[in-house]
Amino acid sequence: EYRSTNSGELTPQFRAQFELPLNGPTEFEHFKETVYYTDVDNVRVITMNSYYRIPLEPADEQRWLDAQAIWLEKVLKDNPREFTVVNMHYPIYSSSPDRGNPQLRATIGPILEKYSVDLVLQGHDHAYVSGQKDVDKDAKRKGPNRANGPIYVTSSSSNRQYPLRYTDWTKNGATPKTAF
Repeated sequence: EYRSTNSGELTPQFRAQFELPLNGPTEFEHFKETVYYTDVDNVRVITMNSYYRIPLEPADEQRWLDAQAIWLEKVLKDNPREFTVVNMHYPIYSSSPDRGNPQLRATIGPILEKYSVDLVLQGHDHAYVSGQKDVDKDAKRKGPNRANGPIYVTSSSSNRQYPLRYTDWTKNGATPKTAF
C-alpha cells in the first residue's frame, strides 16, 4: 500500500509483488493496478482505491472519488456475474466515531446500494464489525439479502484494537450486526 497518507507513494513492494489488471479508470496515475476488477467463475471482485486523501491538493480528493464512482457505476451496470464483492481500505461505515469517511460514503455508498453489491470488504479500522443498510426494495438486482443492501464487513489483522462504537453506522442508517 502507501508509504504514508501524505506521501502519495505506493511502497516499492506493491507493484513488484503483484501483477494486477489494468482495467480501472485512468484519471489518476495512482489508479493503475489499485482500481480494477476481475471475474472469477460467477463472482466479480472489484478493488477500489479508497485512499482519497492521497492527492496532494485537498480539492482533488472529491475528483479522486468521482472518477472512481463513474468507473464503478459502469463496471456494475455491465456486470454479467451473479455475485459482486467490492474491497477497499477505508470503510463506508467506521467502527470508530472519529474515523468516519463521509466523502467516501456519499460518493461510493449509493452506487454500491443501487447495484445491490453483495459484499463490501474493508479495513483501516482496528476492530471487526459487519452489518447492512436498508435500501430501496426496487434495487437493480434481486436475490437473497439484496433488498437489504450490501453486507459491509470491516476487519483488521492488527494486534492494536480500537474501542468498537456503532455511532457512524447508526447515524447513517446502517445496522451493525452485534450478535453472532
